Amino acid sequence: MFINIIFDYILEYLVSGFYSYYGLDWIAFLLGSSGLYLISEKKKIGFLFQAVSVVCATACSLMAGQFGFVASNIVTLGIVLYGYWNWKQNSEST
Repeated sequence: MFINIIFDYILEYLVSGFYSYYGLDWIAFLLGSSGLYLISEKKKIGFLFQAVSVVCATACSLMAGQFGFVASNIVTLGIVLYGYWNWKQNSEST
């Protein structure tokens, strides 16, 4: 009984939080995780997933007024773009 109450509370908390940022936070999480996995499998499409994830995370950061995370996401986007460019250069030279 006590476990059910805790589970219901956690589930309600998660569902209510889903709408706080229009689901962009969850989209950022899913795309970011998928992107990292795809990059680890040497799939270039992972960079696109990462870039879209960073854009979604930046939007969430702006909505929350977390400007440190905005700066972090901009730097991360730069690293993702550099990684794609670097990978593309290495692919063309081989």
